[in-house]
Amino acid sequence: MVEAEAEAQLERLERLLGQAATHLDVHKHLHRHPQVLEGLTRVARRAGLPVRSIDAGMRGALRARGVATNDAFVGESGEAAYWTPERFRAALAALPAEGVTEWMCHPGHLPQLVTTRYAAQREVELSTFLDARSREALVRAGIQPTDYRVLTRA
Repeated sequence: MVEAEAEAQLERLERLLGQAATHLDVHKHLHRHPQVLEGLTRVARRAGLPVRSIDAGMRGALRARGVATNDAFVGESGEAAYWTPERFRAALAALPAEGVTEWMCHPGHLPQLVTTRYAAQREVELSTFLDARSREALVRAGIQPTDYRVLTRA
């Protein structure tokens, strides 16, 4: 069932965007559950796509199955804005020296029609990531923003 749904969503994404997905992940990290991860892993191998990992155990499970994944993961979500400028700079300072780190965030504008617990978070995070001091902090840290395609080219 996981495989059929993942494949259907990949096909729909490609039809809508006119390009293939860069990676696989699951809403609210439901691929933490072994049966979901197993199904997703089979789809990832067939599609040649990396899968988002959120911890060392998941990274090990994916790599043991021959699936590329990020080396680290940072981020959180909740009712309060997570990525404030201060938290952003502190997280940059704590990043591993090497590898690909996924930076989970939810920047955007306040939704007009749909209520979400991320509403306040979106505006604060957007402001944080657009702030010139945040871009300068990335440059000083020597960090190159990228996406999951870097894992499929490796």
